[in-house]
Amino acid sequence: MPREPMLPLQPAGKLVTLDEFLVHCNIDVADAMCQTLFKGHDVKHWSFFRGKSDEDLMPIGFTRGLATHLSNGASDVDRSHSVNRSHSIDRSHSVDCSHSVMITKL
Repeated sequence: MPREPMLPLQPAGKLVTLDEFLVHCNIDVADAMCQTLFKGHDVKHWSFFRGKSDEDLMPIGFTRGLATHLSNGASDVDRSHSVNRSHSIDRSHSVDCSHSVMITKL
């Protein structure tokens, strides 16, 4: 079944770093398996995981636990940092001047 097209990210969503995303997902930034998979798949930004389920990630080497944390985390960040359906920017989430992004769990 075809997937629904992804909504564009707000500027704040584009500023969420991969390390901040891992912290949000409760994954150690230095997790060796995670870093090896990121390097092997050339993952440079959390948005790689947008719209991907754990079933999408497991065939490319992610363990079920890691895949679940990453896909759930991407769904959380995506919901809070995508342009809403009316195509106006949701300004309830912001970036402070040090570029530390607030990620809100829904």
